[in-house]
Amino acid sequence: MGSVVRVAVSRAVVLAICAPAIAGAQADPALLWRDATLYRDEWGVPHVYAGHPRALAFAFGYAQAEDHLEPMLFAYRVANGRAAEVLGEPYAKSDAFSVSVGHARLAEAALRVVDPV
Repeated sequence: MGSVVRVAVSRAVVLAICAPAIAGAQADPALLWRDATLYRDEWGVPHVYAGHPRALAFAFGYAQAEDHLEPMLFAYRVANGRAAEVLGEPYAKSDAFSVSVGHARLAEAALRVVDPV
């Protein structure tokens, strides 16, 4: 597995573990935006400020999705062992590895013990 795929898998695992906990704990984005500010400077660099960690994570995730949506979706597919469905046979070994390691199972187990606050 190449280094790009390893990085993508690592990011996807982190997202799979963290995103559901953050999203499930606060369903209304309007409430999160009330406590967060996201602006971009003259170079397009995002700056995120927030009143609490959940709003900060939400706004940071939003900025990441604006800038890197395609790689995030790719990483999600790789981590869940579903890249070959859309990218073909070259990803079959990567998918088999992700399924055998159980990334989705690990994320679900972590979600059960994460602090919702």
